[in-house]
Amino acid sequence: MLAVLIGTAVIVGLICYLLYFRLEGMPSYWDGMVPLIMDALVVAVFLGVMAGS
Repeated sequence: MLAVLIGTAVIVGLICYLLYFRLEGMPSYWDGMVPLIMDALVVAVFLGVMAGS
């Protein structure tokens, strides 16, 4: 499950960063924030799993 979560975060991050360079203004800002938010969620899940162990 954690490997799938990391893989999804990587793919979404790559797609967002490729789109980032094609967008202008605020849409590029929000598109650049998506991978950062997704990575924060992945870290939160990892911390939750580690705390539960």
